Amino acid sequence: MVEKDKADELFEEGITEYHNGNLEKALDYFQEVADLGSDTIGLWYNIGTINRKLKQYGEAILAYRKALEAKPDSEDIWYNLGRCYWETNQLDIAITCFEEVVKLKPTMFEALYRLAALYQSTRQTDKAIWANEELLKIEPESFGSLTNLCVLYMKKNQLEKALDNCQKADRILPNDLFVLALMGEIYIEQGNKEKAEEKLLECLAVNPAYIKAKDLLAQLKKSK
Repeated sequence: MVEKDKADELFEEGITEYHNGNLEKALDYFQEVADLGSDTIGLWYNIGTINRKLKQYGEAILAYRKALEAKPDSEDIWYNLGRCYWETNQLDIAITCFEEVVKLKPTMFEALYRLAALYQSTRQTDKAIWANEELLKIEPESFGSLTNLCVLYMKKNQLEKALDNCQKADRILPNDLFVLALMGEIYIEQGNKEKAEEKLLECLAVNPAYIKAKDLLAQLKKSK
């Protein structure tokens, strides 16, 4: 009983220090609680979170794993574990963690966002498209998801879908150089030289030095 009272007291001290922003002091208190034999989800989650914030990712991973042993259906623990693997460039394991999050909570925007980025960086184009489409169901005017889909559909040579997403992105943020140049590139691929020139000139009117638009316009003029 004495040990439990001591552990509870130390845990509360740790919580106080954490809320005051004293992460290292809080971690010391939580570690003392663990040394007394306490083995609760809250304890290991807090130890994991503080270590993550201190960029001590190895220790954070160990703590989150212990928390998951007690609560394997916690999307928050899976998500933060995934963030640690992301930060340490262990991308395959990060993907697995974020996939677990989405199974548990399909509408968690942050997990889907990271999944989309990871799928894209690891060249899993179909999965990246799926993740970005899911993001748009949650946030239909997500400019980042729309521009990602422009690029991804272009890679698959699905030009109409690429153009559709570009046009939606253009309505949300007009005069974006990347989107205008990409629309010009799509029109070139479709053989619509007039529309391609129009979009590339729009882009260069915003920034005459934008290299991609200049190169595409030069390519277009050579083909005439």
